[in-house]
Amino acid sequence: MEKFNYTQPEYLFCDIAVKDGSYNDNRMWVYHRPSLSLIEFVCLNDVDSLEFTGYSKDYVYLDDEPEAWKGVFVQNNCEVTSNDPIVVIDRAWAYLENYLKWEDSQHG
Repeated sequence: MEKFNYTQPEYLFCDIAVKDGSYNDNRMWVYHRPSLSLIEFVCLNDVDSLEFTGYSKDYVYLDDEPEAWKGVFVQNNCEVTSNDPIVVIDRAWAYLENYLKWEDSQHG
């Protein structure tokens, strides 16, 4: 049997697989495995107003029209796992942004 080195990904994309027409259909999260932290990303163009608790940061996705996004820690274990939350959330956004670009390229 051939052996190989299987490494775990740093980030995982999470969403609700079975859509039921509710607000939850558009929710998406990025899980950072090394810090055991979960970050929800919300497209602010899709909502009227929301209040966020916990550390959050604003981002912009440039497509046909710019989209305003906010990343917010739903579960933040960065301090306990010796990870910098700013680095974790910025890299989570880069991961999600790459996914969004890939998704847009599939609908072209």
